[in-house]
Amino acid sequence: MNVNKVAFIFLLASHALLSIDSKFEHPLRIEPASIYTKLRLDGAIAENHQLDTYQKDKNFSFEGEFKFLEYFSIKLNGGKTWYKTTDTQPISQWDRWNVAVKFAKESGSRDSRVVFGGGVRLFNKQIGEHPRAYVAPDLYLIKPHISFGFGTSGFEVQLEGAFQTETNTKFKEGPKEEFRRYYQFGLSISQKLTESIRVFIETDYKEPYNKKVDLNTRAWYWYPGLSLSPYESGRIAISLQFPVSKQDYLYERGLKISYFHFFE
Repeated sequence: MNVNKVAFIFLLASHALLSIDSKFEHPLRIEPASIYTKLRLDGAIAENHQLDTYQKDKNFSFEGEFKFLEYFSIKLNGGKTWYKTTDTQPISQWDRWNVAVKFAKESGSRDSRVVFGGGVRLFNKQIGEHPRAYVAPDLYLIKPHISFGFGTSGFEVQLEGAFQTETNTKFKEGPKEEFRRYYQFGLSISQKLTESIRVFIETDYKEPYNKKVDLNTRAWYWYPGLSLSPYESGRIAISLQFPVSKQDYLYERGLKISYFHFFE
């Protein structure tokens, strides 16, 4: 078999895999239950006026996902953050680079469908000084998760459960180390209004594994939003951010805008 035939067969196989389109919409704030081949760009800003000092956190990130088998995909994500507080110099730094492997199995049609999935995300060390010391920039992060979704016609619900832990190159916690760990639960509810407009509300909640070690992880936000389809394979989504409960360390408001291009 010559090189041209091998290349032709590879192109046919790639087209067959990439043409498998998910029947589920992509959530904006929680991990989607399904898998895709996509490019994603995000811009976000959050502010907090509750403390004596004013805080502002701006972020830009990108994500690429490739579905290499019918039920599996791999993702790569990175970005940059600009952080500012009152009477201090702004901090600009790259976020943690991370890679993820996902699994998802869909069944049903667009009128009635379910999906079950899961995966694990691996985060690199934080580059530079992190504005929030408790994030522990000198450690790696591991985050496994499971997801479930169901939909009927234009209505969809997706659920996420995750557990994140810090680790090091030895994957072992020393006698004086206290890895920070937390549980995370997410929910996305959306309704299609027209072929190109969908409204949604999402929420996520984080609960620390050890409250003595991790004092500032507990957080609960809700995110109302709207997504538009300017063309068949594209999405533009916007969501607001508000805390459910009022802790001083939680951002009191935020905004996120995302662009998706799906390769079908």
